[in-house]
Amino acid sequence: MDPRILTIFIILGVVIVVAITVPLLKKKKNVITYDELTELLNIDLVTKIEYIRNKIVVTFKDINKFDIEKLKDVGAKGINIVGDKVKFFVYDEATKNEIIYNQLIEQKER
Repeated sequence: MDPRILTIFIILGVVIVVAITVPLLKKKKNVITYDELTELLNIDLVTKIEYIRNKIVVTFKDINKFDIEKLKDVGAKGINIVGDKVKFFVYDEATKNEIIYNQLIEQKER
């Protein structure tokens, strides 16, 4: 067999193996659920909830009682802390973040 053809088959085999295994090795993304978020935020500690440019902005009475690491662990993205405010988003799609925001507002108003 021609060495060039053998080389092409080996390269194709490697490409196929890599294409199959790489997606399997990627870490599965956590997608935060509404229930996890409301439990995590502890609505009693929240003074205000806003939705600004695809981010949910939560203002706390005492930011020290909120565990930022848990928010990271459940899959929130783009987390910023400014004073007593925590800004974050859950999904890359703005409409899905807005749905979560509206659910949080409903929970807060109860």
